[in-house]
Amino acid sequence: MTPTQLDLFAEAPFADADTATPGRGEEATAPDALSDEALVAALPDATLGRAEALAREAADRGLADAVPALDALCRRFAGFGRESAVREQRAALEALSGLDSRHAAEAVGRLITDGIIEGPTLPSALAAAASLGARLPTAILEAGLTHEDAEARAAACRCTGHEPMLVPLLHERLWDATPWVAVAAACALGRMGHPDAGPLLSRCLREAPSAEVIEAAGAIADEDMVIRLGRLAGEAPAWRPAVLAVLETLDHPRAAQILQRFAENEDAAG
Repeated sequence: MTPTQLDLFAEAPFADADTATPGRGEEATAPDALSDEALVAALPDATLGRAEALAREAADRGLADAVPALDALCRRFAGFGRESAVREQRAALEALSGLDSRHAAEAVGRLITDGIIEGPTLPSALAAAASLGARLPTAILEAGLTHEDAEARAAACRCTGHEPMLVPLLHERLWDATPWVAVAAACALGRMGHPDAGPLLSRCLREAPSAEVIEAAGAIADEDMVIRLGRLAGEAPAWRPAVLAVLETLDHPRAAQILQRFAENEDAAG
């Protein structure tokens, strides 16, 4: 297909339900009334509305056996949707994220690496990979970190692990025009122990704490960051368990002092 040609199938590939569905009986049956086996069998060839409903049902059931079928559903649309997102693929990716297993993570990683997910659907795939902890090749993460879509950039930050080759791009993302992408980059650098992420993480601890920020701040673990974590534990009881859990992992005298103080306060209150 040349750049000037239209992707005639981008919006609704395989629209002929008579040739794409597993059978009239299964098509008429509500997803929640299907057996696990029938649900899995119906997924790969399901039409649009049916695919979304079946994928949600598979995730709601925690149906691990559905991973290959969801993978097949995505692969059925390989090469389509370069100009617009493929809803069937998005539904499958959401279901795989909901299953939250090693097999689901591996499936999402393969779908991205094999180029099955592309175009406007790729940000959703990277988000699924981030939520599942999927491992992705460095070249794909480099492309994600410079993607025009902010969701893709943020998700790529969350997928970087401890890959040193990605550090320069993560530093660039600290100045991203989208604030929450910059926070994702700071968290990624923080998890690697890079202190230059400290200023943004400290600000987030003051203004917009999250479990991700707390974990990344703990990985830097210098004196200032430990003190900031201790202040958050004192000022925001809702975040105290997460902060104390991080402080317990640190071999730092200030962290030990903070933990002792909270333990003493708890004993006094009890």
